[in-house]
Amino acid sequence: MPTRWAILSDIHGNLEALEAVLADAAAQGAEKIAVLGDVIDYGPDPVACLERVSAAAEVWLAGNHEEEAVAPSEEQAPSPILAWSLPRLEESAVWQELRAKIIASGAPALASRVVGSVHFVHASAARPTIQYVWPAHEFQYIMLNHQIDDRLTTFLGEFQAPHGFNGHTHVPAVLTRYEHHGVLDPYQGVRRNHVHTFVGPRAIFFVPDGPCVVRGIGEVTMAVNVGSVGQPRRLGDNRASYVLFDGQDLEFRRVEYSWMRTAAKLATIPFDEEQRRELIERLERGI
Repeated sequence: MPTRWAILSDIHGNLEALEAVLADAAAQGAEKIAVLGDVIDYGPDPVACLERVSAAAEVWLAGNHEEEAVAPSEEQAPSPILAWSLPRLEESAVWQELRAKIIASGAPALASRVVGSVHFVHASAARPTIQYVWPAHEFQYIMLNHQIDDRLTTFLGEFQAPHGFNGHTHVPAVLTRYEHHGVLDPYQGVRRNHVHTFVGPRAIFFVPDGPCVVRGIGEVTMAVNVGSVGQPRRLGDNRASYVLFDGQDLEFRRVEYSWMRTAAKLATIPFDEEQRRELIERLERGI
């Protein structure tokens, strides 16, 4: 029997969203959990989220925010909330173990893993902690159609298994070849976001307009962005995002959670007021 995976990414210290998603995944019959990185930063509960993921996940990848916490870039200082998080992380045995692995192996090595016919990465297959699989602003779709199409086709070909899963952009999406456009059938309830979906001669970057099920993809090569549990962006939907996958069907799910509770916790943390407003607005509006 195929395994039913719940695949999560970009939790970002949002314990309320994480618990809501894990409860929903259990109710939907998920058998295994994969977490594609960025468990920390931006949110008020980095340690609790790390501990919850450590206990629940069959697959757990590092993300660029874990990498930044271990080896800060020289170009910029840590974000104010990451700076607040660091001394709290130091008190966590789970973080100490993950930190040691990142130091020993490097975050990119821990941001990519192949399990059977599935390749899990945080960002992209070629640059698993830092590269955005996102075709850019919609005004480029006509002007730069062939260049975008070529790049998306390359992205897809870099995955090491037929079904790839990633996060990093915080936006749910499907990248596949144009020849497989039939699985994205609007008459089956798979409707696209017209602003962010790109259709080229060889590649489709499909952003679903809300929860949906994409069926019959067992023989279809595709890379799936699972969206963000703790900080959904761009689409104006603040519900936590994740996917279920059983080898044949892919379900994009959205889960309500108490974002106001998360926001209230952020309001008590002493860090930059402008960033606090931005983070709370993102939780409220999903932008």
